[in-house]
Amino acid sequence: MKNRNYNGLIKLTAAVLTASIALTACAAPGTEGINSSIAADIITSEGQETASDSPTAGQAADYLMQAAGKYGRASERSDVLAGFQEEEAVTWIQLLVLAGRAFGELPAPEGAAKLMASPSVNLSSVPAESGQRWDTGA
Repeated sequence: MKNRNYNGLIKLTAAVLTASIALTACAAPGTEGINSSIAADIITSEGQETASDSPTAGQAADYLMQAAGKYGRASERSDVLAGFQEEEAVTWIQLLVLAGRAFGELPAPEGAAKLMASPSVNLSSVPAESGQRWDTGA
């Protein structure tokens, strides 16, 4: 009889957790505790980027360099901002470029992370001129 009560409790707990996870997934993302100039709502309800809400390249660089510094990654501000104007509003893709520059090369995974890491991507079939265009921004 005791076992039966525990089974019911386990099923009820699983149902409550499932419902709370499902409802949490439907909620709009919050920005509490995040620098509001960086965590501005860049994507509108239609999924379009709006330049007026975007942080500037300078703001993004400062924020990302501060975050990278906490992980022992030191970058020069001029290197992070290379090719950007200080007061230029940036898009999500440009933020990713700035983040890559601020954090630099990531170390190779070790231990459990190495076992769970995705295999390397084989880009041998990509034409060489594609990489040249990407590097120059043309």
